[in-house]
Amino acid sequence: LFDLSTFINNNPEIEKAGIDELSEKVKRAAKLVQICQANLRTTEKELGKLFEETSSKFEYHDKR
Repeated sequence: LFDLSTFINNNPEIEKAGIDELSEKVKRAAKLVQICQANLRTTEKELGKLFEETSSKFEYHDKR
């Protein structure tokens, strides 16, 4: 995982930022994580439906 020291080393402007600015950046990052998680959940549901539809179309039914 990406650690905080790597992030700070790759973003030198953070060392100069004030607490208020850093707080806003963290809030924005948290919101972006929430958006990404929601998008991933939606995509997962859509893919699940597609797999169900596909598998049901190709199921083998033994008619003995």
